Amino acid sequence: MLTVLWFHERVSKHSNRRSVTIHQRRLRRAVASVGLAAVAVSCEYDPSTVGTVEALSQCAGVDATHGFGYNGSQDPPGGSNHVGTNGDDVIVIANGPVTVDALGGDDTICINAVDEHGPDAAITVRGGLGDDTIIGNALTIESCFAETISGCDSGNVVYVDDTQLPAARPGWSDARFGTNNLQPPGPDQGVTAFRTRCGFSHMLYDDPIVAPNQPGGSHLHTFFGNTGADAASTTASLTNSGDSTCDGGIANRSAYWVPTMIDTATGAPIVPDHNWVYYKSGWHGIDPATLQTIPAGLRTIAGDGMAQSGVWGNGRWSCPGSGGQSFEIPANCAPGSIVEMTLVFPQCWDGVNLDSPDHQSHMAVANGVCPPTHPVPLPEITYNVDWIVPPGHDTANWRLTSDNYDLSLPGGYSAHGDWWNGWDQNIAETWTTDCHLSNFSCTRSFDQLADGSWRFLLPFD
Repeated sequence: MLTVLWFHERVSKHSNRRSVTIHQRRLRRAVASVGLAAVAVSCEYDPSTVGTVEALSQCAGVDATHGFGYNGSQDPPGGSNHVGTNGDDVIVIANGPVTVDALGGDDTICINAVDEHGPDAAITVRGGLGDDTIIGNALTIESCFAETISGCDSGNVVYVDDTQLPAARPGWSDARFGTNNLQPPGPDQGVTAFRTRCGFSHMLYDDPIVAPNQPGGSHLHTFFGNTGADAASTTASLTNSGDSTCDGGIANRSAYWVPTMIDTATGAPIVPDHNWVYYKSGWHGIDPATLQTIPAGLRTIAGDGMAQSGVWGNGRWSCPGSGGQSFEIPANCAPGSIVEMTLVFPQCWDGVNLDSPDHQSHMAVANGVCPPTHPVPLPEITYNVDWIVPPGHDTANWRLTSDNYDLSLPGGYSAHGDWWNGWDQNIAETWTTDCHLSNFSCTRSFDQLADGSWRFLLPFD
């Protein structure tokens, strides 16, 4: 095996110039761990400078961290793109074709492929914003560097300045309700709804559904609702602990999260104003009277976080003057205006599984009726996430942390969202019955009392 130290460039937020940074302690540690002289690789890599290849087995038995690496028994699917994290990762590649975006952190990329030269063996490793160690056999190293590798820069990775991460926002530690005599209106064009709003909670490089028990195992996410949501979250932890930034406080301990919005001009994360969440029915032909209460512990995903162009089913974007909704973040949204991302989740449940291996196949989209494979109609969840444009911002520079595609293209194509049910089930059953099954379009009101008045969730904001 040959050890190659790949020195990535770091981008200074104070300058447009790039400079290669070499951490000597990292260099010494990497060389010592493999036991042979290191070859410093510049951006203009020449495979003829590799020298003598020594047979080592440093890749054997190396486990991948954060769930996106591969070993000999888990070959990556052909042509796939696998994204790293901003932590220090170990990425194991067994066979091509595969593309790996290392992202930030000091990563170890272990290429253990045995394929011959050719397109089927193509392995592309894109650089990140850390100092990475690439270990691979001579055949693969020559193939990667000479034919397909693009590195020594940040590639298409959205840079996040972690020094500008916002502080977490405290939520309410109790359930809060009010009472009024305002009856909700009837259905709007046959659509019933229960609407509630959740404020910003915190940002983490975690994804409790896709990368469970892997802290730092994803791109940066923005969370709403349960203040304790993180990589270690479970149904029990969400329903029994954590405060809430949603209307009504801990009456709703659900976790809602989306990729973080970044101003690429500065690398600064942008805090959203709120997420209006609609639980509704009727738009896709589902009779509201047939809805069932969302089961405890259900989790689901909307959108495709790997999309690199407009994809039906992904998020839609708008701001005043943008000419309606589109698949991309609109440019030139005026300071003080709202940029809104709308995400619609599938409504039909298979009636058995609270999750699935791909986190999507236990749910399906309704088309007049729910399909026989997913016969249980639930309230359809819609996110309406709003960011207020700060003074001096150009929204043409805004991208999601999952927008890891050609930087010359607009941001927003990879819009997606995750949801994990943490409602007090008695409250969820009440708004299902008193709003949907009773043919009302409710906003925060959820419980019609015997005297005709309504209980409602006190607004968090």
